[in-house]
Amino acid sequence: AAVPTALLLYVIPVAFMTLFFPVITTAYAKDDKLTFYSIYKTITKWIFMINLMILIIFIIFSKQIIQIIFGADYTAAWIPLILLSLGNFIYFLFRGTERILLVINKTRLVFLNFLIGGILNIILNYFLIPRYGINGAALATASSFVVISILLFVQSIVLTKINPFKKVYLKIILSSLIAVSLIYFIKRYLELNILILILLGILFIIFYLFLLLIMKSFDKEDIMIIGFIQEKLRIRMPFVERIIKRFL
Repeated sequence: AAVPTALLLYVIPVAFMTLFFPVITTAYAKDDKLTFYSIYKTITKWIFMINLMILIIFIIFSKQIIQIIFGADYTAAWIPLILLSLGNFIYFLFRGTERILLVINKTRLVFLNFLIGGILNIILNYFLIPRYGINGAALATASSFVVISILLFVQSIVLTKINPFKKVYLKIILSSLIAVSLIYFIKRYLELNILILILLGILFIIFYLFLLLIMKSFDKEDIMIIGFIQEKLRIRMPFVERIIKRFL
């Protein structure tokens, strides 16, 4: 129950990598460092913004999500859901870093990272499952994801000298904390069911996006990303561009 639910954090990174990996590869091949750096940093930021929103929903509504989707008999999976969601959030945040290493032909290094993570996962499971059961298994897997992510991040910085993280991430984190505080306060006074859960989730998303705008968390590179997505998906969202431009 916890594993497939936590894997929803996989959707956004894969979508962005599918769209932008060919562009990044082409930019690297043409030695267009400006485009290469800009796209890499911006898609990492978007993955962080969107997956942070999903992660927070999974954390504050973990019991309710498991119970509604799988039934009351599966509520014991709420702690593994949180642990796996945290591990997946960190790993999928560095999904772009993994792709960058592949672009620069460091496939053996990427393989070695996953080999280390796999061995660590087995060792941690051996020690944690007898003591903590299903929670130990989730902690072992999440920990191996974190170790892989750290390896990928450090290696990427050493090899490319690119740090995708900027001060704007502090604004994103602050926006999420304010939004989740409001939702958590409201949640205390409501009896949760599937309808209330959906409404609270929508309210959190709206408030979170509003805070991102007023804190000026977007820049010109974000407009470029939106334009590229529209071009690839053959849709037009001029109102989104206008809103973001107004708050630049």
